[in-house]
Amino acid sequence: MEKENNHVRLYCKLIACLAFVPCDFVIDAFILIKNQAPSKLKELLNYFEEFYIGKMGRGKNATRKQPRYEINLWNCFKRTKRGLPRTNNHLEGWHHGKQSTIKSHPHVLS
Repeated sequence: MEKENNHVRLYCKLIACLAFVPCDFVIDAFILIKNQAPSKLKELLNYFEEFYIGKMGRGKNATRKQPRYEINLWNCFKRTKRGLPRTNNHLEGWHHGKQSTIKSHPHVLS
């Protein structure tokens, strides 16, 4: 049981690591993960594929559908390589600092 759980954890981490794979290789990497992942992850992989990779259409000349979130929108490979922030936490910190200097919030209609 523990070995199986470790295997599931590993594949969950691999899915998260797709954010650091070059955009041109994300789909191929996802297919490798999907083909080797434990069956317990089928639902998660289907969700991820639909929203972040793009589901394959059906039929002889099937093409991949557009995902809800384009790969280049969530992929961090280039940002990481350039040493840029991968999140907006630095902006959140700045905003919090600014907010803490304001004693009261002015009302929009006043």
